[in-house]
Amino acid sequence: MIIYTINADNTLVKRMIENLITNSVAHNENGCNVTVSLKQEPKGRAVLTVSDDGQGCDDTKLKALNAKLKSDYLPEHGLGIRVVKQVARKYRYKIRFCSEKDGYFRCEVYF
Repeated sequence: MIIYTINADNTLVKRMIENLITNSVAHNENGCNVTVSLKQEPKGRAVLTVSDDGQGCDDTKLKALNAKLKSDYLPEHGLGIRVVKQVARKYRYKIRFCSEKDGYFRCEVYF
């Protein structure tokens, strides 16, 4: 077993993971399977992956999700992903969203 320790606020990291899972459930009204995994990467890094096999999103939405945050303003909609991105930025985690319309949605957080 490999133990991986990150220096971060437990509450913020927990909220980030909860938001990713909640988004998978909320954006797949017909249901989906959600998978959470943590794997070791080269050079002692780790990647946390939260993915689902739901409806995914189109390329325009995916491009917007992978764009850098332009401000700390929190709009009424899209709060979950914005919080995920803010936590990642705070701790300098690399984050990447991947999706295929009608196939899957995945978020990878590199610690």
